[in-house]
Amino acid sequence: MVKLRTIFLYNMNISDYDDQILLIEGCNFNDFPVGGQLTFCRYLLKCFPEYKFKLVGITTDKKDDIGQWQNKMIEGKYYRFFPLYYVEPRNIKPRIPARLKIFISILKYKNKIMPQRNIPYRVITNAPETILAISLLRRKSYVLHIFHGLDNPISKSRYKIFRCLGNIFWVIYIKIIKKLDMLLAISDKSKIEEFINKNNIKKNIYNISTYYDDSIFRVMNINKRDNLTFIFCGRINEVKGWHLLISSFKVYLDRFGTADLVIIGDGEDKNRLVSLIERMGIKSRVILTGFLEPDQIAIWFNRSDIFLLPSEREGWPTVLLEALACGLPAVVTNVSGVTKLIKDGINGYIVKKRDDIEYSYYMNQATYLARPNEESIKISEKYRLSYLKSDLIRLFPNYFL
Repeated sequence: MVKLRTIFLYNMNISDYDDQILLIEGCNFNDFPVGGQLTFCRYLLKCFPEYKFKLVGITTDKKDDIGQWQNKMIEGKYYRFFPLYYVEPRNIKPRIPARLKIFISILKYKNKIMPQRNIPYRVITNAPETILAISLLRRKSYVLHIFHGLDNPISKSRYKIFRCLGNIFWVIYIKIIKKLDMLLAISDKSKIEEFINKNNIKKNIYNISTYYDDSIFRVMNINKRDNLTFIFCGRINEVKGWHLLISSFKVYLDRFGTADLVIIGDGEDKNRLVSLIERMGIKSRVILTGFLEPDQIAIWFNRSDIFLLPSEREGWPTVLLEALACGLPAVVTNVSGVTKLIKDGINGYIVKKRDDIEYSYYMNQATYLARPNEESIKISEKYRLSYLKSDLIRLFPNYFL
């Protein structure tokens, strides 16, 4: 069994710790890789502009000095940034798993990332591999761990060898979790309770929703596209359910009539996605935009009619909130968080089975719902970004001083 060397601290004293917060995540804090964890990091920086965040992550800029602290402009503000390694932003499966590279890199650069042994560090991280690395560093740390999902990520890895090690990883990870006192999950309360009971965790795991930037995602006075338009936005990988997306759209075209499908995003499965579209003979009806900035996504949402979320699993889907804020009804699979956001037959439908015939049926049913949808707008207003700061301070008042 791995011996945990870090001393995890609980009762914070303002005179004890470094006045800076280490935010450690496997992203570049700007635009790669797209997804909920990157979005949450950006929102955190936006909500706490007065804090001295030091960012530890990856880089897609060859000009950055790997393994060195440097200044980096993120959304108009300079931060101290420590790039663990360089990533070529390509849509292919990496030869070495990203989680493994992050784990090894944190251990490699531990004396540069956390050089002081006597001064406790405040650390925020979403990633299980980061928690495992930090536990081995012989440092005193106040760690706020944020779950973006409560499943074992290793057991469902794209890498066979990782899947084989999934159970071992999970035992070690849960052992570490039980030593932490600041745990936050972006998930349903029922999922959190199930996770706590299943893993015999004697600590409280606080619950928050996800949030969206209401300064960007809102109903706009712009024209819809001429054709009925379904829209998907997210990383193109297996977890996001692109197989179900394409097969359901094909069934819809065969059964119900003409429509277009807009797919916003990029990912390692993009070539497979394109191949499937071509094999099904629906290339003329699908628009692939690639990666877009949030303001461009908001425009596409406003020009479209119905949002589709065919994911296999989610923590709490931020992109669904963004679509609802733009007034769209949605057809979603039964993943975490959707029961709080979708009222069947009013602002969308929750599809219980992962079946393209059933999913396409509800795609058609959604065409009869109001657009813009007032219920979608009303529900989304509860999750505006302005609430994130107050929620975190309420839950962890001694951490965000």
